[in-house]
Amino acid sequence: MKNNFFIFGEQHFNQKSKQYIHHSITQIKPHIIAHELLYEDICMTKQDIINRLSQSDINKTCDPRLNLDVYQLGLQIDAKLIGIDLDKDFTHLSLEEAFLIREQHMLKKIKEIDSFQENKKIVVVIGEDHLRKNSFFSSILMDYFIGQKNFRILT
Repeated sequence: MKNNFFIFGEQHFNQKSKQYIHHSITQIKPHIIAHELLYEDICMTKQDIINRLSQSDINKTCDPRLNLDVYQLGLQIDAKLIGIDLDKDFTHLSLEEAFLIREQHMLKKIKEIDSFQENKKIVVVIGEDHLRKNSFFSSILMDYFIGQKNFRILT
């Protein structure tokens, strides 16, 4: 692993939290933004982002209620955008079961991003609940990054 990771725990839909993270991201100038609220979408070019923005609608991938600002930020700083969550209905599962499935998927995506990139700045934005003490996600994430000097968790 030769990438620099900046992991943010976001209070989804809290404007102060989002503003702080967006400001921090503009200072970091990452090559990639991996974001929970992009679900499974991937935008590798500015044109991909422009296409999503032109189709912004509550029934589309770029939903102004959820993630329009993430697409705008990616375009502004010329960063690749990678969704790391699943776009599935988990209402038939308990909250704990849904979190476990989603967190396993997010970890897999973070590891994939790390394995396919080198010497890049990568920002990961996930809900702060996923970074809670003793969670599956935070313990496995810490195990993955243990001993590395090239990652920071910011909440």
